[in-house]
Amino acid sequence: MSLADKKRNRSDEFEEIEEESIGRNKKVLRSPNLKLRKGGEEMDSGNLEHMFKMMMEQMMVEMRKNTEELKIEIKNMREEMQKREKKWNEEKKMLEKRIEVLEDKAEREEKRRRRNNIVVKNVAIEVGKEKEEIQTYIENELKTKVEIKRAYRINQGTNIEMFVAEVGSWEQKQQVMKKKHNLKGKKTIIENDLTPKERQIQKQILEIGKVERDKERNVKIGYQKITIDGILYVWDEKEQGVKEQNVTRKRGNLAKN
Repeated sequence: MSLADKKRNRSDEFEEIEEESIGRNKKVLRSPNLKLRKGGEEMDSGNLEHMFKMMMEQMMVEMRKNTEELKIEIKNMREEMQKREKKWNEEKKMLEKRIEVLEDKAEREEKRRRRNNIVVKNVAIEVGKEKEEIQTYIENELKTKVEIKRAYRINQGTNIEMFVAEVGSWEQKQQVMKKKHNLKGKKTIIENDLTPKERQIQKQILEIGKVERDKERNVKIGYQKITIDGILYVWDEKEQGVKEQNVTRKRGNLAKN
């Protein structure tokens, strides 16, 4: 065989191999069952879809599990917060009650300390002689015998002369308060020595009295009470205002303002 014949034969063999390879590739592309390899084993598209579906289902299960765990955790946290809030509210009520008890105790003690005291306003007293001159003034103007244990000036630096005086006994103080009407028409005023809380209450009662007088009603003011057109109203701590006493029919309470 000549050299030309050998070259022609090799060319023919190469063309046959190429045609065979192209035919196999075309066959694979036309196949409806595409095959892949996984771990050395063939896997068609149906198996791949099944595997993907199982993976998605597993992911959904994990997501639902995580969601449920999160819900449980949130629920537990809310319950814990509610327990703590309830406990705090109970402790707060106990503290408020304790404070109220202590405030009442302090108020009673302050009242006891001021029990026999009077406040004298707008009277000329020589500095250093408050006790003697107040006693003399009361005996001369009110015509009653008293003992003044001690007296001191308050409201220093103002135009109002104001003194606190401790009377010898509760009975003597009552006599002074009963006869202070003898000072009517004079500038001098004698009052009870009130605690800060009592002064605040009395201030509100005075404001009520002013409003009612502006309405041309007959008003009389006493200690934590006010009489308006013959009807007595007393201070109500709970309502923080005055309330008609011994009512037989429903009436509106007077506001504190």
